Amino acid sequence: MLSRIAIIALTLGSTLSSLASDLTWDRTEARIELLPHETEVRAVYKVTNNSDAPLRINKLESSCGCTLSKIDRRILHPGETARVTGIFNKGKRQGKTHSTIKVFLEGQNNPAAVLDFVTYIPVLIETSPRLLYWKSGSPQKEKQIELLLDTRYVNQIDAIKYDSARLNVKEESSNEPIPKTIIHVSPKRYDVAFRDTIVIHASGSKGMRSEARIHIFVQP
Repeated sequence: MLSRIAIIALTLGSTLSSLASDLTWDRTEARIELLPHETEVRAVYKVTNNSDAPLRINKLESSCGCTLSKIDRRILHPGETARVTGIFNKGKRQGKTHSTIKVFLEGQNNPAAVLDFVTYIPVLIETSPRLLYWKSGSPQKEKQIELLLDTRYVNQIDAIKYDSARLNVKEESSNEPIPKTIIHVSPKRYDVAFRDTIVIHASGSKGMRSEARIHIFVQP
């Protein structure tokens, strides 16, 4: 036989599950790509109380400091709808970010819903790798950097800036398998420690501009 505590736990779990199922969402996942000039984006999730009793949303919890969340009403009477808004702040992030917003009903320890918020931050100049490092014992030869442009925004490289007294840099175009630029880099001296930065400048239509930085280290 189940103990009294186990019976209470099962009953409570069933009740909480029922409460969660009384909420319906227009969506539980949002996928948004930021435009280059945007510093934040918002996603709205609508939730409706389909039960016969009022429900209270107690709190929202975001999984990342980059994502804030708010709700326009906490008490939902039968048939009423509330809007949960997720606000993503780009900061210095690039690429894909996946954060979540947990929605808790009053009296629940487990979330009634987990809302996914997926954002894509375009990388206008993708560099691979982003760092070149020569150290003692490594081959004293040139290394290569591949540059890929997001041609929706930038379509030409305007300048490659570097310290010509320390570095040899040569630019090469390649169209296989996709159009890209290859940068050949080598230090002029391998016996002197230094660090430097190569800065890539690119531009596109409507005055769009972007830059990328490649960090260089030589450690004899």
